[in-house]
Amino acid sequence: MLDKDLFQDIRIRKVITTCLSGQLFLLIMMFLADYIRLGISGDFSSLGTDPGIPGLWLLTVLVCLNLFAQVSVQITDNRLVKRIVAGFVGFYGLFFLGHQLIHYRADGFNPDVHVLLDASHHILAGIALWYAIKWAKLNS
Repeated sequence: MLDKDLFQDIRIRKVITTCLSGQLFLLIMMFLADYIRLGISGDFSSLGTDPGIPGLWLLTVLVCLNLFAQVSVQITDNRLVKRIVAGFVGFYGLFFLGHQLIHYRADGFNPDVHVLLDASHHILAGIALWYAIKWAKLNS
């Protein structure tokens, strides 16, 4: 690999992992915002339906896959793994976008801290996907 190609590869990997790490941080912030809001109101009953136990399991799986994707980006050059990571990054971003749109449809647009957190999450998802696709095509 040429020095220029090596530099590009390292930069792309850093962008992908930074975006995925940022998305995890924002997801944690969303949970904290929910718990603080529910704690202030004194009613945690809505957690029974959103996320509920199945949603909690799904989020746990997605968080673990996010972490495995970040490690995979750092340790492999395998073309299949690159494509799997790019697919996961796309799915991960679309999943949370779809979840937000479902909430907007069901609950209406409610401008609160989640708007900023969700928008930031979606922007990072787009950047991560752009660079994951570039990484998957690099030296293929």
